[in-house]
Amino acid sequence: SGLQALYYSLDGSSFLPYTQPLLLDPTSAPILYAFADDNAANRSAIEVSIGDGTEESNTVGSLQVSFFH
Repeated sequence: SGLQALYYSLDGSSFLPYTQPLLLDPTSAPILYAFADDNAANRSAIEVSIGDGTEESNTVGSLQVSFFH
């Protein structure tokens, strides 16, 4: 059905549209929340623990996130 929109949040309550890769500091944002809506009105949500702060880059669906410490 195709992706309609992708949103992310650093606090789990204020979600913003995802428009470009994110660069996050795990000491200030240890968890990334995200959800996607498709064109058939389905919603899929994830919660990603950034971890110990070692540098890494992950792609979850269409959401690309880089972590640094």
